[in-house]
Amino acid sequence: MNLQRSPTPYLRPLEAVPLGVSDVAVMERLKAVGSGVRGPSVEATRAASLVALVLGVASREQLGLHPGVDPWAVDCFLPPEQLAIRTGLAVNSVQEALRLLAGARVLDQVNGAFRFAEGVFSPVGEEGTLHWPTIVAALSGDGTGILVCRAHALLAIGPRDGWSAVPTRNVGEQTGYGSDTIRRARRRLMEAGMVEERRLDGASSQYRFAALAFGLVPAEPPAAPVTSRAESPLRSAAVPPPLAPSPPPAPAAGTGFRLMLGGGSLEVPAGARVSVVLDETGRPVIQLELA
Repeated sequence: MNLQRSPTPYLRPLEAVPLGVSDVAVMERLKAVGSGVRGPSVEATRAASLVALVLGVASREQLGLHPGVDPWAVDCFLPPEQLAIRTGLAVNSVQEALRLLAGARVLDQVNGAFRFAEGVFSPVGEEGTLHWPTIVAALSGDGTGILVCRAHALLAIGPRDGWSAVPTRNVGEQTGYGSDTIRRARRRLMEAGMVEERRLDGASSQYRFAALAFGLVPAEPPAAPVTSRAESPLRSAAVPPPLAPSPPPAPAAGTGFRLMLGGGSLEVPAGARVSVVLDETGRPVIQLELA
């Protein structure tokens, strides 16, 4: 029997591999601009790197509207005001970052719109398996958290959902932040549900990305079926509904009644008829007619 060997799942045509903006390529081009005497400051370079990351996430979403089009041929439709909201930078800082990215040939300006240069795209690596639209949305306005999250993605060893040591020193080299700033950013990443921490013996820790960072929402536990309550051994008697008030008892047939008049009383026999009339002087007079 002739068995045909199935193709290995690890091999696929290069054109089928998704492309994304390479953080390494962006940083290399920014460093090349900063190699001169009047190069940009660390803060300006970091802001440009942050803007490139957020703009790259937005452009990847934009690619879904243009199937079959090269990613470097798609305009980045995200104005500086929106970039400022997502990065937490001032609008003028965003505009300066865009100029720096254009000068470094990270961005090309075509007909007044920005596009990523062809040379900054590369096949998506392990860090690309993260769902960056979810991460950027969850950390909107927290540029420090976004950059520290990106550093974790680049420095983690092994799959992104596995535990890995990510030294604070290395994160600082990637981002230019101090250790206190990195610790606060990590705390915010954990509070946002992006990263989990596992403390080891001593002062070291390991980190891994949580399910939400992959765009996965934990399924809600199924609702417990409605069951009857367990019967208590102490039985309580059923409480009857409240009774309506009883009308006053009617006088028994064949009996008279007592008529109260001022300080005295008058026994009226059964069948008698009582009426009140006025005499010649206008005073009331009670008349009793017997049956």
